[in-house]
Amino acid sequence: MPKIKTAKPSRMSTAKSSAKLKSKSRSVGGLPALDEILDLPDELELARGPLLRVKFQANSNEDSDDEDPLELPQTRDELKRLYKPFPKLEIYDDNGDAMFDGPIQVLDYVHIRAGEVAGQLVEDSEQWYGQITYIGARHVPKKKGQKGKTEKEEEPDQPDVCLRVAWFYDHGMLSQRTLLPDDRRSCSNMIPGELIFSDHYDTVHLSSVLGRVDIRFFNEISTTQVPIAPGELFYRRAIFRDRVVSQHTAKTQCTAKCKLPYKPDRDIQHFCQRISCRRWFHTSCLEPNPQAKNRSEDWMIDYELPPEEQQLVDIVSSRSKPNKKVSKFGNSSETEGEVEVEETTSLQRRLALVRQLPPQVRNLATSAITRGIDSGQGIVGGAYTILQARWLARKVVIEGGTLTREEEEDSVE
Repeated sequence: MPKIKTAKPSRMSTAKSSAKLKSKSRSVGGLPALDEILDLPDELELARGPLLRVKFQANSNEDSDDEDPLELPQTRDELKRLYKPFPKLEIYDDNGDAMFDGPIQVLDYVHIRAGEVAGQLVEDSEQWYGQITYIGARHVPKKKGQKGKTEKEEEPDQPDVCLRVAWFYDHGMLSQRTLLPDDRRSCSNMIPGELIFSDHYDTVHLSSVLGRVDIRFFNEISTTQVPIAPGELFYRRAIFRDRVVSQHTAKTQCTAKCKLPYKPDRDIQHFCQRISCRRWFHTSCLEPNPQAKNRSEDWMIDYELPPEEQQLVDIVSSRSKPNKKVSKFGNSSETEGEVEVEETTSLQRRLALVRQLPPQVRNLATSAITRGIDSGQGIVGGAYTILQARWLARKVVIEGGTLTREEEEDSVE
């Protein structure tokens, strides 16, 4: 979002939104972690109280021609001083039906009607999204001598409602911020539907809200991430003090030589499930570099891509200790045959258990864990699904357990 902009109220409302200014963030030493920024430590107001119900007055223009439009609070302190906080807001129409598919509450993501940026209308060219951090309402007394309706037509006075929101930026809005060249380049991999959470807070009038939206946080280092379909709204970075903060650090990047972030629409990455690794690698970074002088450094990665034909028993056995019988005689000829027979029997038993697994579990467990739109496993990747299948396979093949009915049904889904 630009630093100064004016949201456009609904055509059915008379409240005018004034210019909005960027709020100051908490003073901290250096850049905080991404999680700390997303927690909204300064702005968040989880109010306690009853549900606020407000009627959306479609014909309020006719009743307020003689009234001066209310000015929006310019600062957070002014908003808190004038507007009582509420945890939830339910908006209903003339028929008493709830709008926006139910109540809106603090922490919800909302779609805001785009208005003006530096005096120019951008309603047709920009989509504005924000996260609610405060819901406030106040009752405005009517002026003396104001003509009212008859008793039959008179309705309860509706409070004036304002919201405090933290804005999201899309790639086209980044030009409005002063970013370092490296930070700007790091955002070049944004795809349609991707947003950036920002430290830009504003007050908007209820009449500017178009509805609630779903915006997912993409945790790039999590193996339990909810899938994100192409075109869905999501974010994985934040802007704090004109710096871009993300999870792409030296500890999470592909290799020491690869400084490139993940580009979902261009890259295919493979996941290493080893506890000591847990990283995503670009396909090209896994290939040996014949030009490298020292082949023992970054290019000699202890990493295995499980191919489709790799035996499932090898995959699920990778974390188990070899089941060998240790003899007090050491490596004598008397014990070598005993160990060999035991290993053969164990392998045959495990292979037999593999054949008893549901086909869906067997196919998933032997699949490579990848991510990328062209990989076939989506933006987030198939880490969660495939690792779950491998856990089920390990339960049967290594631990000798059986799958419950719920586990079998989940594997089919």
